[in-house]
Amino acid sequence: MAITVSGTTITFNDTTTMTTAATGTVSSVATGNGLSGGTITTTGTLTIAAPTFNSVGSYCSTYFLVAGGSGTVSVSSGTNYSAGSGNAQLQSYIVNLPATNNLSGTWKWMAGPGTKTASPCPGSNDNMTGISVRVS
Repeated sequence: MAITVSGTTITFNDTTTMTTAATGTVSSVATGNGLSGGTITTTGTLTIAAPTFNSVGSYCSTYFLVAGGSGTVSVSSGTNYSAGSGNAQLQSYIVNLPATNNLSGTWKWMAGPGTKTASPCPGSNDNMTGISVRVS
């Protein structure tokens, strides 16, 4: 998505504009970490990258499987967890569970903390759902 800035006007790729209040000064806008287009010192164009699914920086609706008969699973906000198909590993949330996990790497749990105690009956699974971001 290309965005151009000229003076106090920002023009988006769909041609809509936004005029900002002229308070303060910026002498240079550099690129990096998802921004490309080179350093801008007067006017120019920046391109903002959006991560692809399952890449570092991408977000996903996720869940922890709490397999029946497996005890208790606890999660903490802002903590990193491994993706996987096993008990207490992050998986992408798919409406018709069970499903094959399609995540890999390490993900940061962005939802609230929680503890879930599994059903004492093996095969009676439960889960905790939330949003996670891939960090590695």
